[in-house]
Amino acid sequence: MRAIDSRQDRERRLPIYDVDETDRLPAYVYLPSPPIAEEASEFLVELRELPDGRNALLVYSSVEKLLAAYGDDQTWIRLDAQDLAHVRAYSELDVVLLDSTLPQTEDGVPVEEEIDPDQRLGTGMVCVPCRDHAHSPDRIEVELAEVDGGQHSLLVYTSKQLLVACCGPNQPWFEFPIARLPELRRECGVELMYTNVPVPEKHRRADDEE
Repeated sequence: MRAIDSRQDRERRLPIYDVDETDRLPAYVYLPSPPIAEEASEFLVELRELPDGRNALLVYSSVEKLLAAYGDDQTWIRLDAQDLAHVRAYSELDVVLLDSTLPQTEDGVPVEEEIDPDQRLGTGMVCVPCRDHAHSPDRIEVELAEVDGGQHSLLVYTSKQLLVACCGPNQPWFEFPIARLPELRRECGVELMYTNVPVPEKHRRADDEE
């Protein structure tokens, strides 16, 4: 029986923020939006539903990052971060997701649409990031991520390929049954769980990190 511990001295902050956390966001953010006339006073935004049911608005800290995520033809608008509260007033916005992008292959195809058969997991299994357990195979320390409000979240990935794309090639992981995820969350002391969420580059493991 493997003992499963949460690792809270190495928490990684996911780029998910409450709309009121404007002090943690860039002064200006860029949003993908359909083309609008120059004199228009209204614009459209797209919300994405997160695994926990909250609606997220995708914003970017630069035009370059937005175009890298959506392609060079994507139209966009710039907003003062303080104005995100107005967006929430007219939509069902719950949180803001900063600089998020769907991992892609070298051909630009979203990873979730092109999974190598050898990278798929067994039926009913997911990948869970952890600390290196090569020297202690009977004791696995789960790596948690920090989200808005100081809460912690369990991260899970539906294929090895997605885990590498989202966490980097140096991320240790273990395979775990989906049916036992509620048990794992209880043992880690967390309520939130996110699926296939990219970890910011600065929080990914380096080659020489244990």
